[in-house]
Amino acid sequence: MKFFLPAAILFGMFSVTSCTKKNTYNTVVQDSIYYSKWVPLSMTMQIDATSGDTFYVQAINAPRITASIISHGAVLCYYGFPSSATDTTVYTESTMLGLNQTLTAYSPGQITINSLYDLTYSSSAGYLFRYVVIPANVLTTSFNGMTQQQLDKMSFSDLQNAVNNAKQTSGNTFNP
Repeated sequence: MKFFLPAAILFGMFSVTSCTKKNTYNTVVQDSIYYSKWVPLSMTMQIDATSGDTFYVQAINAPRITASIISHGAVLCYYGFPSSATDTTVYTESTMLGLNQTLTAYSPGQITINSLYDLTYSSSAGYLFRYVVIPANVLTTSFNGMTQQQLDKMSFSDLQNAVNNAKQTSGNTFNP
């Protein structure tokens, strides 16, 4: 009995330190809404070889845009126009199509902006750009299955309110 208690304590210490525990709780952030920072546009002039028309292009690296997001989720684009020294007017992608004949195309990892006008940002003119990526599961739960076309017309502040009011278990809150 004299050796039994110390041996039991020693055995208990080794059994506790050598056991492994499997964690079944995974924090998955892939189902979160992602939004980029505001980026000043810097477009490149192109000339159409057939018609001779001038247009402006910019490719933006967007690693969060995957084939799955394009197929089942949503990508929203916003353009910010500094209307004064302290205020920026935010336009949706569909509004920019009407205002500046600006088209936006997505492919995995990239956004391409095409416009008839130079949207390059400077201290006196131009636009800032931001994109938002909404995975399919968040799209169906937080936005009641709205289509990409419906979301394209949603203002940035309405989108921000919808995201912040949704009951997400992980991810970002939307701060402009």
